[in-house]
Amino acid sequence: MKRYIHLLVVLFCVCSQMVLAQKPYPIDTIDGRAVYRYPVEKSIGLYRIGVNFGVSQEDIIRFNPELKERGLRYGETIYVPVVLVEPTVQQEDTATATPTTPITLVDTQVADTVIMVAAEDTIIPVDTVITQDGVFHLALLLPLQAEAQKRDPIFERFTEFYEGVLVAIYTLQDSSRFALHVYDIGRSDAQILQLINQGDLQHMDAIIGTAYPGQVTAISKLALQDSVPTLIPFSDRVPQIETNPFLFQFNPTVQLEAQAMVEYMETIRDSINCVFIDAKEVDIPYAIRELQQQIRNHNISRTHISVHDILSDSLSKALQDSVENILILNTGKFSNAQALLPHIINGKGAHDLALFSQYSWQGDKILLPQVYTSIFAAEQDSLRNEYEELYGRYFHHEHISTLPRYDMLGYDLTRQFVAWIRGEEYHGVQSEVLFQKTNPNGGYINQNVQVIRK
Repeated sequence: MKRYIHLLVVLFCVCSQMVLAQKPYPIDTIDGRAVYRYPVEKSIGLYRIGVNFGVSQEDIIRFNPELKERGLRYGETIYVPVVLVEPTVQQEDTATATPTTPITLVDTQVADTVIMVAAEDTIIPVDTVITQDGVFHLALLLPLQAEAQKRDPIFERFTEFYEGVLVAIYTLQDSSRFALHVYDIGRSDAQILQLINQGDLQHMDAIIGTAYPGQVTAISKLALQDSVPTLIPFSDRVPQIETNPFLFQFNPTVQLEAQAMVEYMETIRDSINCVFIDAKEVDIPYAIRELQQQIRNHNISRTHISVHDILSDSLSKALQDSVENILILNTGKFSNAQALLPHIINGKGAHDLALFSQYSWQGDKILLPQVYTSIFAAEQDSLRNEYEELYGRYFHHEHISTLPRYDMLGYDLTRQFVAWIRGEEYHGVQSEVLFQKTNPNGGYINQNVQVIRK
């Protein structure tokens, strides 16, 4: 433990990138305003510093006027204004409450890995029956790569997930006192094991995370040992799910998804034919192999075609008349499917053909009817608009993720998980969860798998 001047915030910070300023930079006061003393790093500009700390370039220049003429210099120390806000109390004649009131900075002792915590004495006190101290302590474990010199773009999705969690915590403030503990756990197993050994997570009321298999294994053991409800948001293979009643798995298993599709096919079995692409068994993704096997087990009509036949525009020889032929590609990647699509369209002739697709492909133009399974519901305009208004109030940047939106995923899963723990209902913006036990002694898996046709 080290003694730092750390930021204690009420539920929500205006910009999560500011919270991701992982190093606890020293704080000074200039003209009554709290500012960080920030040493300029390599290959960084005013724009990126502003994004990271949630301030504008103009705000930075105001405290460093020399930058306007000569720009930044590597290694120099500049002042970056601290931006922390809390929600103002909504007045009777005010339509919406806007966070504007600065929060006092105080000294506290925090673990090196804690990026943000909420102080108990700054949170609106309300009744709660969940925790002994009246505060719901939620740990968020994400591979944010906050200290990386160059972040892989894929990790921007986890940042957006984090943003959605922050919006969710803000909306939950009226019914509970929350302390959000955020840990940047990177990608290695060693980091999560170190965190567990330090004892930081044992007294949490709930945990959301992680992303990588080895980390999931470690956090699963902790959940059972310390009876901490733990939601795994990104994996469909969670160790101990069959024997650990404290685990919650958001992604359904491939067996559940295949089962949902086959049940749909059963209802129209007299009017369809499934077309498999022949390939070496090792080349076919596990999810596709499971779907094909369940189709065989239910004796649903099927024929076979090779990739060579598709490329030579000979697809029609595997298609049947008077039924809809559902082509099941031997890939889950749209880039692979994209190369075949022109030949599929040219080779189908006058036959009816639909494509077994993926939810993530829906942003791309596919000139065929599609059928696919999804755990994401069609977004309701009213819920989406309400969420977008809240999100836009605090974050001002384009989304990296599209399908699914990772910020909406973080928002929905946080709201759903807290609602489940409380025994309440929640209807999501982008997804809804149907947690069901795997067996009487096991954990819970989301079984809300829908078959969508478009």
